[in-house]
Amino acid sequence: MTAQTSPESFEKFLQEKRYLYNVSPNTEQIYRAAWQKWKKFGPDPVGFVAGMRQATGCNIHIRSLNALFRWAGPRQLAS
Repeated sequence: MTAQTSPESFEKFLQEKRYLYNVSPNTEQIYRAAWQKWKKFGPDPVGFVAGMRQATGCNIHIRSLNALFRWAGPRQLAS
């Protein structure tokens, strides 16, 4: 399954995390860094993980994007 994402859906995700779940500014910063990595290595989740495995500190970015994909659920983020 290929996850389709858009900057608008990512911002909606961040807004929900900020206001409903009260994530810290550091957590939001990690989400933003993961989003930048997704734009570099995505949009294929397997390609993203493979690309991230070549870098150090990849697990935090992978976990952050997992939160985005769980939030999105089965719905499509962008067409």
